[in-house]
Amino acid sequence: MKNALLLFLCFFSLSTIAQPWSAAQLESANTAKGAVYLSQAEKDVILYINLCRLYPDQFAKNEVEPYQGVAFTVDVSFKKYKASLMKELESTYPVEELTPDEALFEDTKCHAAELYNNYRLGHKRIKCTMQFSGECLSFGTNVPKEIALQLLIDSGVSNLTHRKICLDEKFTIIGVTNARQKQYGFCSVIDFL
Repeated sequence: MKNALLLFLCFFSLSTIAQPWSAAQLESANTAKGAVYLSQAEKDVILYINLCRLYPDQFAKNEVEPYQGVAFTVDVSFKKYKASLMKELESTYPVEELTPDEALFEDTKCHAAELYNNYRLGHKRIKCTMQFSGECLSFGTNVPKEIALQLLIDSGVSNLTHRKICLDEKFTIIGVTNARQKQYGFCSVIDFL
């Protein structure tokens, strides 16, 4: 019964993402499906980033083009940054998908707790280890697609650090924690190796 429930939940999550992705594309991007330590939302953040890495041109058309942004993140620069992502993805070659890592997940979980407990933002850690080579923080949403698109569009970040990290071929391992955050309601800590 437990396996049937897990299969149903996995299918339900993928079926909500499925349009217009093929089953084969979703399967190739769904590297976190067996990571029992991740929530379904955390698995889906990885799935969306992987879809972008594996199918950049199609991701631009399927996900970026219709996206209107999270209310508080849409400003005058949003359209410009969205257009730059569209242009970049249309000429980008696919890169290897990211696979989740439990130790990296624990690292992100620790940092998310520090962000909540110390009512602060940013990459500086107090007691948590730093096992990563790249880190992205998302605030204000707990919706996986919005988290991924917020980082990829990177509105207002002139050097596009989050976008570059998410798409960098040297990174092959990922850890994700979605958590509550006092100032913005939600935060996601995403580390890369």
